[in-house]
Amino acid sequence: MEFEFVDRYQALGIPYPDPETMCPGQCEGIGLIPVHFSETDAILRNLWIQAEVKQREQIKKGKKRASLLLIRGYKKNGRILTDLDDGYHFVKCPDCNGTGKIQGGYHEP
Repeated sequence: MEFEFVDRYQALGIPYPDPETMCPGQCEGIGLIPVHFSETDAILRNLWIQAEVKQREQIKKGKKRASLLLIRGYKKNGRILTDLDDGYHFVKCPDCNGTGKIQGGYHEP
């Protein structure tokens, strides 16, 4: 049996970041962070809420298809569920504002 391992950079088809210029934050040079609705960090929680509001607005405007569960108003843990909703949103990293690069120059790894 053979296994093939793929890291996040290979999976996204992006080059490996330069350790001297990559963001030192949670995004690890990608620029996005997966944040769950149960997040307790205030900054990440706020970014998650903004992403959730944006998603709901897109559904209302018909830009994103609402699931049958949303139409019926199904809720789980106080949230209205949408298609393939697992409670996560990918938000811009607050450390690099989504660039994947260190802000302000070189940093010590």
